[in-house]
This record gives sequence, structure tokens and C-alpha cells, in this order.
Amino acid sequence: GGGGGGGAGPGGGAMGSGGELRHPSVRILSFLAGLPDLGDGALSAARYNDVAADLKSHAHDEASAAADALLLPQTDFYGDAGARAALATIVVDVFSLAGGASYT
Repeated sequence: GGGGGGGAGPGGGAMGSGGELRHPSVRILSFLAGLPDLGDGALSAARYNDVAADLKSHAHDEASAAADALLLPQTDFYGDAGARAALATIVVDVFSLAGGASYT
């Protein structure tokens, strides 16, 4: 017997050629020329400015504590957005590049 079926047809879709379920996904790339400073995901360089001297410290404990402080989230926006995107099988990459400000 012949039997086709299970294929998604010429337009693709959620079913693979063997009848297995495929999950479509999307990737979003975002390139920013500095910190996001508007809206719900706005971030501030103030935290970096507060610990900049400690980051350059030769004392390991001071530099380590300063680096740890920078890793704490300023807002829940990105964690919440990431969780929602993951549920929808969307990958979001955000690259925030230094703008005109110098952090040296």
C-alpha cells in the first residue's frame, strides 16, 4: 500500500515527514548601543558607578563583592520576558554594547 500522510506539505508546519511533532521556534537578535534606558526594562549605570573603584581593587574580597553586586538583577523584566518567551519557544539574544560612555 501506499500511504502518504503525516507530512506537513510544501509550507512546512508542526508535523515532520515521519509524523513526529516538531516545535517551531523563533530567534530574535537585539543589538543595543548602550544600556536600555526606557520602559519597563530600563537599567541604570549607577550600580556600576557605585562599585567601579572596588572592581579595580587588588583586594580579592572587595573586587569579588563588587562583581557579585553587578550580577544582581535591577529589574524582573528580563527574567519574566525570558520565561514567557521560552513558553512560546522563542529565543531572545540581547547584546548591549557600550555607547559613548567609557567604563574605564
